[in-house]
Amino acid sequence: MERNRAILDKQEFYLYFCDVTFDKAKYPIFYVPLSVERAVDALNLTFDSQVYINKRALEYIVEQVNETEGRAGNLQTTAERIIYLAQHQQDLPAVLKTILNELCHFFQLDQTLDLTLPSIQIARSQTVRLSNTCTSPYSTNQTKHWSMTTRKSAAAHIGDRQSACRGIQ
Repeated sequence: MERNRAILDKQEFYLYFCDVTFDKAKYPIFYVPLSVERAVDALNLTFDSQVYINKRALEYIVEQVNETEGRAGNLQTTAERIIYLAQHQQDLPAVLKTILNELCHFFQLDQTLDLTLPSIQIARSQTVRLSNTCTSPYSTNQTKHWSMTTRKSAAAHIGDRQSACRGIQ
């Protein structure tokens, strides 16, 4: 047991939220490092002070879509890979929405995603799919959807940087 605890102490955990699927591969759009501490009846999550944009995956998909569809262009809102929460305490949901709107427009998806709605949303084109799901890289057959409003909103909760989750197994 002590050996397992030592191994886990060296692990980094990430909350992935919103994903893009291209050519049968799924990539997170946003992710935030978090630490987990076990309390008596809860898990305390502390979010990092930065949200990361999966810029490398998005640039790859843009390159592939441009090549296969014979177009040119790139994403403007993902030029910076890091969103600093200290700078966006009040407007993080709007920042994320701007990025998602650009992705939906660039990839010519059939709809946009609204992070304030708790339901699972999927926007599609012939080659690209975006969704508002939150997943763990360690989940196997289960994709866990965490309602964006149940937790105030993922963006607002991450902005708080600390949360307690009860009932997580």
